[in-house]
Amino acid sequence: MGKVRRRLGFGRLSALEPKPPAVRYERARPGELIHIDVKKLGRIAAVGHRISGDRRDKHTGAGWEYVHVCIDDTSPLAYSEMLPDERKQSAVPFLEPALA
Repeated sequence: MGKVRRRLGFGRLSALEPKPPAVRYERARPGELIHIDVKKLGRIAAVGHRISGDRRDKHTGAGWEYVHVCIDDTSPLAYSEMLPDERKQSAVPFLEPALA
């Protein structure tokens, strides 16, 4: 009987007690709370050796692209842009249309 209880996850008395409800937050208006993230993506300059079969092909310094994403907490709206970098000069102009 003990093996059955353990397999079902009831091996301890604490497993029988109800778990406390999750603490959640809600905002009243859209745009009141937004989440902003930047994802760094590597650029692909050419096909690699797995496709061409030639390991002598050397490609260096193709660079990076940055996807800026803004998600509203109240509504399921999202806004994203591909920008050249993740610096202040790119992030602030991204935020203006995202809030609009």
